[in-house]
Amino acid sequence: MDGNLIPFGVCNTTGDLKDITEVTRGRACDCHCPSCSHPLVAKQGDIYIWHFAHSREDRDQEVACDLAFEASVRRMMVQLLNAGDLFTTPSQCYPLDICAKPKPILFCKEKTIRLREVESHRPNPFDESIDLGGTVDGFELFISLSRQPSQLDPRVSEEHHCGWLDLNLLPLRLQFADLKPGQGYVDALRQYLKELSKHSTWIYHPRMHQAAIKWDKQKEQLQAEPAPDLSWEPIYPSPSSSPRAEPPQVRIVEAPHEPLSSSKGSFERARATLREREVTAPPTKEQSDKDWAYWRSKFDNLKNPQRTASSVGDLMPAPRLQRFHCSGCGHTFERKKSASGVPTCLRCKTHLYVKPI
Repeated sequence: MDGNLIPFGVCNTTGDLKDITEVTRGRACDCHCPSCSHPLVAKQGDIYIWHFAHSREDRDQEVACDLAFEASVRRMMVQLLNAGDLFTTPSQCYPLDICAKPKPILFCKEKTIRLREVESHRPNPFDESIDLGGTVDGFELFISLSRQPSQLDPRVSEEHHCGWLDLNLLPLRLQFADLKPGQGYVDALRQYLKELSKHSTWIYHPRMHQAAIKWDKQKEQLQAEPAPDLSWEPIYPSPSSSPRAEPPQVRIVEAPHEPLSSSKGSFERARATLREREVTAPPTKEQSDKDWAYWRSKFDNLKNPQRTASSVGDLMPAPRLQRFHCSGCGHTFERKKSASGVPTCLRCKTHLYVKPI
């Protein structure tokens, strides 16, 4: 959905917000923009999603109103919440970094609440311009619809008896963009409020102040602990204290390599070679590489006998072919030698005139 498209318009008669499906098409919708109060036009076509747009009847150029979407969503949220709609608050830890040390402290769990006395731009103790606010069981809750979340350090701020929740409007825009022509936006907004815990973050919570102080104390205690001793001593004696030992001798007795006839014979051959090997110390790197290359080549040849038939011809001999001639059509071809009889000619589809050459 384009940012200039307006999902809701303010009715000129009643002053309430109207969905695009609740008004008449065109300029007869009798609505104005909730942000700039300019007249709106209801566009209800068959191809694009329905929406409001600024009317160009009084102005030659297009009206620049960047906050029309946010203003219409904010006023519709106020209208739905005052009507009794519920929404969920998120569960959150301090700090937000789950890899922080010490372990983050959970200060709030997910909860479904009903906000009362909701109004736009309610006065708040944070000296910030917050979109809307209301009361929950005697406590104030403020909600901001910001594109970039605000930053507030609870450690230096005073302990307020209220909460500040920041919403991410991007998921709501995506839900609006998935609508089809003729569908309204109110149901999508209500679904967004039900799943608000997935798209919101606490900027301030009364228990966040206590969690921040507790986490700072745990961090100071963690930093006050002595650091672990990372010193180490070499396991082997130094060259100066002991004479240099001679490298171990390795004597390997192997039978000459012979071509293998089957995979079973290769494993038996490998076991026989290991039995014949007399090892007094670990083999050298050159000998290990040589053994690995030898046995790897043998196993590769067993896996792909046709590809390496030239090098290991005794593993799987190539089939013997015999030439045949058809006296009926004069066609000459090659086929596998078989004791069952002469093959069928591919050209005349008969074996009556086929004879071996």
